[in-house]
Amino acid sequence: MVDNDEVIMMNNDEKYSAWQKKFELLQEKGTLSPDAEKFISDLLAEFSAVQAQNQRLKKQILQKATGDSRMSTKLRDALYE
Repeated sequence: MVDNDEVIMMNNDEKYSAWQKKFELLQEKGTLSPDAEKFISDLLAEFSAVQAQNQRLKKQILQKATGDSRMSTKLRDALYE
């Protein structure tokens, strides 16, 4: 199992995987109540969704910062006509 000091040094994908494994181990042992299982499952799902949103926002910010404006092909063709 991974200790807390190791988790701090991981990137978010590694953290999610480690937490998911830890959660699965706790489920297998049967040490969690049904409410706790649902709560942890919801937290992991939310973490994953927030990470995906974070990546999309970082990509948009990078595109704006570099001036990389990519128009759709249809829009560009319409503007050039």
